[in-house]
This record gives sequence, structure tokens and C-alpha cells, in this order.
Amino acid sequence: MLSMDQTLSSLSAKNWDLVILGAGPAGLYTALELKRLRSRARILLVDRLPRIGGKLRYTGGGRCNLSQALDREALVQAFGKSGRFLYPAFKQLDPAALRNSLHSYGISTLIDSEGRIYPRSQSGLEVEASFSEAIRRAQIDLCLNTEIRSIHMENENYVLQSAGGDEICSRRLVLASGCPAGKSAKSAPLSICHVGALSLKLNLVQLQAALAALESETVKSWKLAGISLPRVRIQYRPPKGAKITEENAILFTHRGLSGPAILNLSRHLLAGIEILWRIDIFREPRSSGSDSSDPGLPKRLVRALIDERGLDPHRLVINDLRVPDISSGMQCRGGISLKDLDPQSFTIKSMPGLYAVGDQVDLWWL
Repeated sequence: MLSMDQTLSSLSAKNWDLVILGAGPAGLYTALELKRLRSRARILLVDRLPRIGGKLRYTGGGRCNLSQALDREALVQAFGKSGRFLYPAFKQLDPAALRNSLHSYGISTLIDSEGRIYPRSQSGLEVEASFSEAIRRAQIDLCLNTEIRSIHMENENYVLQSAGGDEICSRRLVLASGCPAGKSAKSAPLSICHVGALSLKLNLVQLQAALAALESETVKSWKLAGISLPRVRIQYRPPKGAKITEENAILFTHRGLSGPAILNLSRHLLAGIEILWRIDIFREPRSSGSDSSDPGLPKRLVRALIDERGLDPHRLVINDLRVPDISSGMQCRGGISLKDLDPQSFTIKSMPGLYAVGDQVDLWWL
């Protein structure tokens, strides 16, 4: 792990060839790849947190799910309507090329039975440590614990001002400060996470939770937190378009529902306090007897749904599911609009020398 107390005021240089705002996965990888291409470039990584890595430590349950071993067309389709935007990027860096590149930074990878790419160490902390060492070897400057409050243009340079009043200048700037979902949302105001986009007045698509557990007052009243059903079929009928079906496990929580089926479904739902969604949950009985004699049902669920409420646990209808706020999501959608970006280089079209990468861009995995 690389953790520094270096501040902007302590840096010997004030002018840089490139400044990258954000030392998460996108910022780290961008810095290393650019340094590989231009070894003499003076590159500075800036992050508001006391350590690098961002989501690396907890993605994939701490095992660090790095990518998916899919072909180019499958990757494009996985991003839905926005996928075509990524075609040039995947043409230059497909999963095989990514694995080779990571290996050069000391991160050896493997592909599991479901096509997910993990580090061989199965540890996000180890990946973070490898990136730390690669950054050190490449002589990329790093400034942590630094909040950037404003960005403006001056004499064709991007000028960044910190909360402490220090300034740095660069002809090129990469916005890679991520999206405030999950743990990061609780420690970072939206204005700080998107300070670059807001200061420079770029078009922002409203941020919302994606890949999130769902809340329901109805399910909450059943008091079934902790109970899971290993395989159910969930159907959701959107206002427009075809019916969406998910088959996987669900978990009853203190606030509603979670589990793989629910998390996958949440990608299709819009967030909002006033927006309530309906889903139908189907489960095939394990016996031909009555519902209460089904050995596959937990006794607490039988008591709460059948005995107390007269509901059929194999055919449940929930009308008041809600997507919570962004801090409850494992992933977010929204951010810098794709209309602002050149898909070949991720340059902001209207501002030469300005780039945007990572979760801060309005791209999300379906």
C-alpha cells in the first residue's frame, strides 16, 4: 500500500505535463500506461483519500474482479446502448491485452469458470501493493489527502486549486476521480467527486445507484432478514420494452431484498423516492403437497407469509420496491455525458488536453 503525507505545497514542481485527478484503478492504470509511452513526462497523481486504489480493496468481495474474459462484441453488448461508444477502446485494449499489461506491473491474473478475471493472489490488497510499487518505479509523483476545490483555464493551462489554497498547473488533465457509490459516497460529497466536471461546466447525467439492494416497506414488515432462497425467478415489466427475467438467489434484508437476482435487476430500475416498482417472484415447490409442507422453505418464512398473512411464497407480488440513494449502491450510473467525449481518445471535445476516464463517465455494466 502506498500512503503519503506529501502535499501540493511540498512538491518541488508546480507545472506538470499531465495531472491525473483520482488515484483509483482508472487513474493508476492511466498514469502507468502514459508513463510507458512517454518516459520523460512529468506526471502527478492527486487523490483526496489517504491511500491509492479506490475500489480495488473490496471489488469482487475483496478478491478484486478486474474484468471479464469476453470477446469485443460481448463486451460492447454488456454496456447496453452505450456499448458502441467503447468499441474503439476495446479494439485497442481487449481482455487479453489488459492481462498482459497488468502482468508487466506485477499483477498476474487468472480466469475463473464464469469468465471473470481475478489476480492470482485473489487479493485486492495485493493488487493495490503491486500498483504502488509500479508507480514508485515509474517515478510518478503522488499527492494524497488532497482535495481539489476548483479547476480553471489560464494561458492554455489547467490550474487546480486545493482546499489549502495551493495551486498546480498542467497542459493536460485527466479526470479520473470516480463516482460516489457505496463506501466512497459516504466519505465524499458529490461536489468533490465531480469537482472537475462541475468546475469546468461539463454536461453531467444525473447520478443514480446501480447494482443495489432494493427497499420495500412490505418486505420489511415481514421481518425475514437473513433468510435466503437459493433459486427463484423474478419478472419485471418495464413501462416500455420487453419483460425482464432474472433467475438466481434472493436474500431478505432488514430493508427489503438483495442477493444476485435483485442486484442484477436493480441495473434496470431508476432510483427515486417517489418511484415504486413491482416485481413478481416465482419459486417451484420441492414437493407436491401444500405450501407449508414444502421442505425447501425456511420455517420462519412459512410462518410469516403463509400462517400469518395467507400468502403463497411460490407466487409473490411486491408493488413497492424502491432503489435507494446512491450511497447504498455498489456501482453508480450517470456522470460526464458521452456526448462530451471523443470515443477514440476520451478527450473532452470542447476542451483540448482534458480527458475523462473510469466511473466518472456515464458508462455502466449491464
